[in-house]
Amino acid sequence: FTSAPVAFTPAPVVSTPAPVPSTPAPAIASTSTPSSNQDCCDDTKSRVDSIEVQMGEMTIDMDQVKSQLESLGNSVNEILNILKNTPSPVTFSTPAPTIRCTDRKGKWKLAIGNKNGRNWCGWARKQANTHSACLQKNLSNDCPATCGKDGCIN
Repeated sequence: FTSAPVAFTPAPVVSTPAPVPSTPAPAIASTSTPSSNQDCCDDTKSRVDSIEVQMGEMTIDMDQVKSQLESLGNSVNEILNILKNTPSPVTFSTPAPTIRCTDRKGKWKLAIGNKNGRNWCGWARKQANTHSACLQKNLSNDCPATCGKDGCIN
C-alpha cells in the first residue's frame, strides 16, 4: 500500500531570534566639524596638565625622601662617631684570695674538756705521719703550713 502524496508541508517555526550584536561598533571620530576637534584638543590638554601636576607632586615627594635619607645617614654617622670615641669599658679584676700559710702560734685547747692548752702545730710536726695527725685533730686551718693546706709548704 502506498500513501497518497501530502498536499502541503507547513513552514518551519522560527524559535530563535536572529543574533543581535552586543558590542556597538566603534564610533569613528568625525573630522568634519571644528567644534569636535576643539573638544578633543581641550580634553587632551586637560589630561596633559593633570599628568604634569602629578609629576610635580612626585618630584616633591622624591625630594622629601632624599632629604630624609640624608638626615638618617647623618644620624648614623653621629652614632658611629660617638661609639668610636667612647672608651672601652673598664674591667675590674678581683684579686686572688690571700692564703694564710702561717701556723698558729702559742698554745690552745682543741676540746672544751682539756685543762692545758698545747701548741698543736708543733705536736703534729713531731708525729710520724703529720698528714694523718692533721686530719685526726682537724688542724688544717690552724696549722696550714704544717698540714700543707691550699699548697702551703712547711
